[in-house]
Amino acid sequence: RNNEKGCIIKEKFDKFLDKQDSGTFLFTSSDSRLKYLVRKFLTTDNYISQDYLQSILFISQNTLYSDFRTLKNHFSSYNLKLVNKSNLGYIVNGLEQDKRKAIFDLIFKEDFSNYITAKSTIEKDFVTTLITIISTIFNKYFKDSIKTDSDYFYRNLFTGIFLAISRIKSNNNIQQILRQNIQVKHKQIKLKLLKKFITDLENQFQIHITIFEKNYFQFLNC
Repeated sequence: RNNEKGCIIKEKFDKFLDKQDSGTFLFTSSDSRLKYLVRKFLTTDNYISQDYLQSILFISQNTLYSDFRTLKNHFSSYNLKLVNKSNLGYIVNGLEQDKRKAIFDLIFKEDFSNYITAKSTIEKDFVTTLITIISTIFNKYFKDSIKTDSDYFYRNLFTGIFLAISRIKSNNNIQQILRQNIQVKHKQIKLKLLKKFITDLENQFQIHITIFEKNYFQFLNC
């Protein structure tokens, strides 16, 4: 039963992250093209050919290269590189944690508000359900230890957890310990709660959270 539930969640995660834009009428400006390219490159693990992008965007090679220059500037802020490999196409190279930061800033900040405030969509229902699940598990362990009335804090935290789960579901795992200074009151008590919280997430979403990912979750919660 849990495996079946896990497969359904993964399928919906994939659909959410791989939202397909159809119709070239969507790409009538450099801004709309850039949003598409950002999403496409940050949520795709395969090389993307120049011919494919030109056929989707209906633009010339010179226009595509111009968009690439802007895209590279965006990605450089996150230590990510748009690279080209002969006969394969383009792909974004960088550390997983940097990709998550870029996805969070360049995609999720805008899309999460759109999905949650949408009048009636499958994506809205799915995201709202997952946020409810995550917040329920979170409050089970941290309601009394984290005191804040900031909606911004919780939105960012739950969005970060949602993103981490979706990336783990897609086999995009962090491969190293994050280097950051963590100073938390009653740290040992909180880390014990965090361990239980992570175990609940693993069971709920049918994932394995590695030691490096646990470090990332610790970073998100601190």
